[in-house]
Amino acid sequence: MKKIIYTILLLTSFSVNAGTVSLSLTGLEDLGTDARYEGWLIVDGGPVSTGIFSVDGSGVPSQTDFEADNTDITNATLFVLTI
Repeated sequence: MKKIIYTILLLTSFSVNAGTVSLSLTGLEDLGTDARYEGWLIVDGGPVSTGIFSVDGSGVPSQTDFEADNTDITNATLFVLTI
């Protein structure tokens, strides 16, 4: 049986600097051992992963800085977070 999780996400900050995407997030839930969050840059209409991370029981992400190609960062039109 699939579990559907609805999360209220507040992206308080999104910044890029020399090949790094930095996120400041609040409101994410601990997904347990069966799922992870993944960030995506949408470049030329297609997704480019910025990385996978988890969130602990206190809502603290395991990672907030992700390496990305400078060209992808420059050409990105959207950031998407998936489970």
